[in-house]
Amino acid sequence: MKDTTTFERDKTTWQHSALVARAAAKIARFLPELNAETAFQCGLFHDVGKLYLPREDFYKHPFLGYTLMRDANEPLLAEVCLLHSFPLSLASGAYFSHYCRGDAAEVARVKAAMETLNLSPAMQDYVALIQLCDKISGVTEYVTLEGKAAWYKARHKLDEESLRKNIDALQNIKKRLERRIQKNIYALLGLPKD
Repeated sequence: MKDTTTFERDKTTWQHSALVARAAAKIARFLPELNAETAFQCGLFHDVGKLYLPREDFYKHPFLGYTLMRDANEPLLAEVCLLHSFPLSLASGAYFSHYCRGDAAEVARVKAAMETLNLSPAMQDYVALIQLCDKISGVTEYVTLEGKAAWYKARHKLDEESLRKNIDALQNIKKRLERRIQKNIYALLGLPKD
């Protein structure tokens, strides 16, 4: 039997993942080149690596999720797991190093895996969709990117420049998706328009 702490952590991970999945499916319904069911699945599994790690090692969940899904012969889910935490699309810089908590071995693993990827345009769309949906999803409700940035700033010691670049990259994803679906994503998810 799992201890209560592990159960609560897993419950929180699944609640967040379900919220990400619902947002991804809702947006994907307006993108004819994407499948809403596939988008839902990507959202549901993006944090699967967290279910196998203690909280202090959560920074390793992108690579672990990638490995689990790759070994299960789920290439799209593997790529989503690996890339969802890195909206800068660059395996370098202060944000990447900070995310991996200075763990050089983890940085090397993630960089090596990223170098093997050859994402099709559709896979890139699913990855970008989950990157955005992950950041605008809390545990029980959706939040704005600025709200999430404030949460990160309060909880993690991320430098201002890296945080701003991260949020700018996510804002760009949001704007690109909104142009394509011709809808405001915050309004679609029940948040006030920005």
